[in-house]
Amino acid sequence: MTSIAAWVGVDTHGPASLYIATDSRISWGSSKWDFGRKAFASQRLPFIFGYVGVVLFPSLILSQFVSALDVGARDPKDFDEMLAQLVGVVKLSHPKLPRAEQVPLEIVACGRDGNGMRAQFRAVVIGSVTPRKYTVHEVVFPLQSDLVVNEGSGRASVESALTASRATAAEGTSRAIFAAFAQAIATGADPNSGGAPQLAGLYRIGGGRTFGVVDRGKRYLHGLPVSGRPLAESLEWRNELFERCDGATGKRLPDAQKH
Repeated sequence: MTSIAAWVGVDTHGPASLYIATDSRISWGSSKWDFGRKAFASQRLPFIFGYVGVVLFPSLILSQFVSALDVGARDPKDFDEMLAQLVGVVKLSHPKLPRAEQVPLEIVACGRDGNGMRAQFRAVVIGSVTPRKYTVHEVVFPLQSDLVVNEGSGRASVESALTASRATAAEGTSRAIFAAFAQAIATGADPNSGGAPQLAGLYRIGGGRTFGVVDRGKRYLHGLPVSGRPLAESLEWRNELFERCDGATGKRLPDAQKH
């Protein structure tokens, strides 16, 4: 299994951002590998994705689907059209797996219709109870910044860490949610969740965003360690407290809000 969380950031005008965070661990019984990619973002279009549970099918299909979005092979006009295309891909390809691999899946898809103050954020969970039978559940957003999806074997540890954060001044903020998620992974409370956190997000404008993550002083992208000096100035970096960081040094930016 794994850990995945999605949350909405709300300001005085309503929903302003939407994020997906995952861990990086893939498990085969007692064997663990902490470098699996689980969060995906289309740079061209306002859609982000993650998955929980079984690894093989979601990781492959989301990689292919996001690549098609980014090169323009798929060009959905809104969230509903994107969702229909993604569900169609799942229904087409999942039943063609070897029967032993047709295990239940769970994909989280988030997106935005419109831009700026007219932006409308959406999130759904695509699942399968049995092969060839798929469900799509749309998440109802709260009126304040809060978790909207918390799934996987690490669900209880994430909820426990978030409950503790609700007693602090950071309650009801994106930084509290991500910090609680990162802490839950770092404690090892769930043996099937581990590695560095991964983070993807959406703002009111622009496409999906992939974030570099500074975890306990080390830099990671898609769960893999990063060495050298990153060249992409557009790549945002956040540490385990959700503070904005310098991608070259991993240190909090001088003008970043301290959490």
